Amino acid sequence: MYLVRAFTRAFSEHVQAITWFTINGPGWRYSGLTDANYNPTPAYRAFQVFSSQITGAIGSPTPIDYGNGVEAYAYNKGDRQIQAVWAKQDQTLAISIPQASFVAAVDRYGNPVSAIPNGTDYVVLVRFDPIYVTVLQ
Repeated sequence: MYLVRAFTRAFSEHVQAITWFTINGPGWRYSGLTDANYNPTPAYRAFQVFSSQITGAIGSPTPIDYGNGVEAYAYNKGDRQIQAVWAKQDQTLAISIPQASFVAAVDRYGNPVSAIPNGTDYVVLVRFDPIYVTVLQ
């Protein structure tokens, strides 16, 4: 969870580079990208998905206002916007996205996140664990 938050927040402040210094693990709180046997860890998988989501994005991510308790940033990527979204506290919150612009939502490991139809919108549940929401611009 920390990896997505730290990188997104830093990039939104125009930080040019970030180093994830623990390659082999276990690292602090098991944050190494590989374990002691050089097998990928959850941090590695989160970094892999983060990289695939933002590769090709133009400029720094900009904050999005989904309301109280939600932190969100938009990466512009061609005709799409990749939004990194999470709850600020350990709670579940709902965000609404117009069905006409919604493309997909995935968790930090790339697994699909359900979008619940609600009139002309989709409701996506957001938790402390970051997700990526892709919408058409």
